[in-house]
Amino acid sequence: MNFLSEWLELEIHRDGYVWRQRYERGVPVVPIERGEKTPKRGTKVTFKADAEIFSVFEMNYETLSQRLRELAFLNSGVFIAITDQRTEKHHEFCYEGGIVSFVKDLNRAKTPIHEEPILIRDEKDGEMVEIAMQWNDGYTE
Repeated sequence: MNFLSEWLELEIHRDGYVWRQRYERGVPVVPIERGEKTPKRGTKVTFKADAEIFSVFEMNYETLSQRLRELAFLNSGVFIAITDQRTEKHHEFCYEGGIVSFVKDLNRAKTPIHEEPILIRDEKDGEMVEIAMQWNDGYTE
């Protein structure tokens, strides 16, 4: 995203401090700066897409919001927020149950055959795999 932005600002809460850096067209404007102390953890990214690269300059909030929602399901317990400063639309996502929460969400308007989704979790060669499934009374997957 950095190289595709006219400018990008990072705010990282880590190791007890706020760290900031600004980029313009992918190049750091200043070295990373340590700011005030904070108990928080996380990263905030603010950017403006580069009109020299993109012919369509407007970002589709709903598309980005849906993608971040999916990422929240795939990263159990991670808090993700998106704000469109053009319209003040805002969504927050955090799913402690990970893909089990996703399966429950998929089945929210259906009648599940069994109450809790089946979760299979395994690791091999340092790679984690999770599978969640739940049957319902519908005829499509």
